[in-house]
Amino acid sequence: MTVAQRIFVSISNKSIHWSRAWNYSDEVVEKAVARVTTNSAALCSADAPPQIRILVKERWTSRLWIVFDIFNKEYDPGQAHLPGVNDLPVIIVSFGENDIVSTSKLLEDQVNDSIRQAHDNHGVGSEPPFVIDHTNGQIPTYSNPRTQHL
Repeated sequence: MTVAQRIFVSISNKSIHWSRAWNYSDEVVEKAVARVTTNSAALCSADAPPQIRILVKERWTSRLWIVFDIFNKEYDPGQAHLPGVNDLPVIIVSFGENDIVSTSKLLEDQVNDSIRQAHDNHGVGSEPPFVIDHTNGQIPTYSNPRTQHL
């Protein structure tokens, strides 16, 4: 039996994956899925390849994050901005000088909150993947957020 999981991938500019990660995210997602399935009995015993949905790509000068769900049949982008509606267990895959697979309740909460915020910021009717770029002094702006912040 497969369980829906959220995968948080962090790629350092020291990683061999750095140069292609932003423009060819699917390659990094495949590598992350391979790393996770070799470390998770529940995921590697799946009868079918994982159903993958990339949610967010976000980058800074020295770090890139990609967040995606696997086996999440209950995902509803119309409700994903609501607290507690779209929270999943999170597996962390870090590609840097060394590759690491881990979990953390604190980071799980932060990742789920960030996904919720991305849905809120991008507005009604928006669908992932959400692309957020902080490089070269860019400040992300959102023209039609669901929640109007004062």
